[in-house]
This record gives sequence, structure tokens and C-alpha cells, in this order.
Amino acid sequence: MRGGPFSETRVIDLLNHRFVPFFFNTGGPGEGHDDAAKEFVAGKVPNRWAYFAAFAPDGRILAQTGIYDGTEQVFAWLRALLRRHPEFDRPTEAEAAARAKAGTDVAAEEALAIAQQCERLTWYADSERAYARVLAVGDPQQRAEAHRGRLRIQRAEGDWPAHAEALATAAASGEATLLTTDLAIERGLRALATRQFARARIVLESAIAGAANSPRLAELHYEAGRACWFADDRDWAKAHWCWVLDQRPDDRMAMRARLAAGAEAFPYPNSELGGFEPRTGPVGPDALDGGVKKAFRSYERLRERLQAGDFDHAAAKKAAEGEADVQLPRREPPAIDPLETADSFVVQLANADEKARDALADRLAALGVAAAQPLIVAVGNEAFRGRLGAVIATGKLFAAHPEIGHEERGWFERALRPLARSKNADLAAAAQAAQRAMQSGK
Repeated sequence: MRGGPFSETRVIDLLNHRFVPFFFNTGGPGEGHDDAAKEFVAGKVPNRWAYFAAFAPDGRILAQTGIYDGTEQVFAWLRALLRRHPEFDRPTEAEAAARAKAGTDVAAEEALAIAQQCERLTWYADSERAYARVLAVGDPQQRAEAHRGRLRIQRAEGDWPAHAEALATAAASGEATLLTTDLAIERGLRALATRQFARARIVLESAIAGAANSPRLAELHYEAGRACWFADDRDWAKAHWCWVLDQRPDDRMAMRARLAAGAEAFPYPNSELGGFEPRTGPVGPDALDGGVKKAFRSYERLRERLQAGDFDHAAAKKAAEGEADVQLPRREPPAIDPLETADSFVVQLANADEKARDALADRLAALGVAAAQPLIVAVGNEAFRGRLGAVIATGKLFAAHPEIGHEERGWFERALRPLARSKNADLAAAAQAAQRAMQSGK
């Protein structure tokens, strides 16, 4: 997630303003071990190694994301958490006072501060009103910031028609020369969203030479790399990403670039690359380092051309001619509540009494094979407080879905075998019932 959601400004802002983030080493090599954090989460999370979960101040676990969720999924999950628990989303007096002034006749400097604060808190309608005030009375630099803010909001909301209007307005404004890099990135992101990868590459790479002083230069290279990747030019993709690692190692995009550069050797899905997952088989803990090292060979071959802006776009221009124009609609809200997922149902087993446990088991069974991976993690963790519930849910899952395949069955057969002989009578009975459900469903 450090290569996606945790390097996204809107996610970072919301986490820092409405949550108390903590990150620690759960047991692997290296630094970051924290006994207090380990004690706080003990027994509450099914995955003992890696997870992103939310807890109430009293220590109850509230929800958990999927371990490979991307930026949009995590952002929607955070907002859903705050909707579900408004007691944790109460504005301070200062926040409420600023929100009340959004769109009023305040000076441009104050309007910009209000707009940015409302944007950080995802009060987007209020932020839009305040940005409109800045556009009406601000100086060129302030108006440029307002254009950037409006474009960020439209992308965050997935309102692509409004984004197109905001982009056209910014491009036609007197601030367009201050927004050259921003406009290129926004156009490139639109092209990526419509799968016009050749167009995206041309737009993004063509803007690099003029973006030397832009704070978004690393982002520009990163997105140019994605465009190259999707256009099946992986050498140039790796060159862009390794440039970020070489020239902007402290930028928020650096971890994204690192995971992208080493993606061919790292055996986990990369949501930034369309869920790409290499077929590497078992690898050691240094797999990513090896993948990045290999990617740097492409960078070394192309470095001089990259630094000189020597991009050969002849093939890309020809490919772009065949890319159909697509009108992006407004993104539909998630079909499933971000908190109504197998991962969140499984973690809630840690707090559940018998009645709540049975209800959660039923909901997990209704999800079918999507519940298998979160459940097997919970079944295999002897420290998880909801382990009995996970075993009960496993039995219900296989009773309801005999079509579940051999791979998933193999996971559970190995995990349930020792549990069926457990000295804990309830656990042994639940494991035996789950075994019977698996047998009858074959």
C-alpha cells in the first residue's frame, strides 16, 4: 500500500486529519518493531504479518481493507468508515467556522485556506465554493492553486465530465502558463483512464522538458512510466520509474516508482499496473530489490536520452491515431459498501458474541469464494480471537458453495486437519463440521 494509497495526497491528508495512524514491524527483519503496537493489536487481526485496519479509541477493531486494495478502494473505505462512525468525524470549532465561510465574500487568501482545508476533509462541495471565490478575486498564483484544487476534486469524485470542464477552463485561463505541468498530468491521467496509452505517453513525455522546476516532476515521470508500461514499452517505463528513484528518492512517488520498477520480480498484485502479478513462484525477501536492480539496467541504457528529452514518438503517434475517443462518464459509486467486504466481516469476528458471530458467518458464506482467502488467513492464526467464528464460517461457506475449487479446498483441508483434533472442544467440533461440509460439497 505504500506504493499506492499511502503515497496519495488525499489519503494522507484524510488519515492525518481524522485518524491516528501507526505503522510498525509485525515481526519481520529490520527496524520498526514496537511492543506497544503489537500488544494493542494482539488477537484482533487475522493476518499476523500485514494488514491495514481501523480501531476505535477503546481498542475495538472496526474494519480492515483488502491487503492489495488500491488507492480508490482505500480512499472509499476511509470515507465509508467516517460515515459509519460519525462520532469520529466531528469537526473542531475552527473547522466548523471555516466551513461556514466557504463561498462567502472573504479575501482570496482566506478563501484559499478554507478551500484547501475543506478539500483535505473531503467536504468537496464546500471546497468548490471556496475555490470559486478564489477564482473570482485571487491573484494569478492563487487562481492557479484554485484550478489545481478543482481538478483534484473532480478526479477524487470520479466526476470526469466536470473534470473535462475544469480542465478546459484552466487551459483557457490567464493562469495557463503557470499550470503547464499540471495540465499535462491531468490530460495524461484522462488518457490513461480511457486506455489511450499512446496519447498519454506523448502528452506526459512531451511535458518533461518544461517541468524541471515543477514539484510534480516525479509524478510526471511516474505516470509517463505507466503509460509506457501499458503501451508495452517496459524498458522506457522502467527508465522513468528509476529516474524517480535516482533523482527524487524522497518524493511521495518514490515508493510507487520502486514497486512499479520491480513489479516483474515481486509476486504480489500491483493495483497501479492494472493488477499485474508476475508468475515468479516462491521468492525470497530480497525479490523487490533484485527487480529494481534489473530495472536500473534499462535506466542506464536510456538515461542520456531521458535527460535530453529524446523521446521517439513516431510509433506512439501512429498508435494514437488508432485509439478511439472515449467520453468518460462519472464514476459510479461502489456497488458494495466498502465496509461490507469479506475482510471487514472476518475482523469483526474478533469482537463478536455468539449471535453476532453466527450472523457474520452467514454473511461470509453468502459472499462465496471471495470469502475464502480472508477466512483461511483467520483459520490459520491461533492468536486471532475470532478463529472459532472463522472455522464456523468456513463450514457454512462450503455448505452453501460446493462449487468452490480444488485450490481453495486444499488450503482449508490442511488448516482444518489439526484443528479437528484440538483440545478445545468447540474449535474441534467446528473444524469437524467444516470438514464434513467440504466432503459433502465435493
